[in-house]
Amino acid sequence: RAMVSCLLTSRGIGALATVFVVEGHLSGMPVAAALLGGALAAGVFMALVAAAVSRTTGFVLAIVTVAIAEAVRVVVQTQPWLGGALGFHISNPGLAPWIPVAVLVGTSAALVIFERSPQRRAMALGYDAPTLAISLGIDPASNRTIAMISAGVLAGAAGGFYILNLGIVEPHA
Repeated sequence: RAMVSCLLTSRGIGALATVFVVEGHLSGMPVAAALLGGALAAGVFMALVAAAVSRTTGFVLAIVTVAIAEAVRVVVQTQPWLGGALGFHISNPGLAPWIPVAVLVGTSAALVIFERSPQRRAMALGYDAPTLAISLGIDPASNRTIAMISAGVLAGAAGGFYILNLGIVEPHA
């Protein structure tokens, strides 16, 4: 729950990275590569956030993540090379219809596999009973980092789909 603001920021970072690949110096790249670049950029952002909040929990975690998200929004809004207050517009937001379907099927399959894995149970135990998890040799902090990075990658891919579908991304969107 505390990570919602940073996940929305990850979506925006994914959208911006997708725009940079589609419209920037790498304009010859396929759309699928642009989406992958956006997802990876958001994953890197969430890895940095995870490193910054690794020792916080509860209310402090919520405040720190909101502060990080707001700082990123201000930077994006004030820097013209990041789109500024008006955001980015792409000229041809075309997206092949098979790409979202392929990503949906792939993500669904990965989530079903994850749901049945021992890693999911370890993550749930680390969240529900961290002391018990530590006594069983499970590291709740590393599990939380993995969860944050994975969520950031998914949010970044969603941001890439957002910009490719609508053709515009704004700092407040």
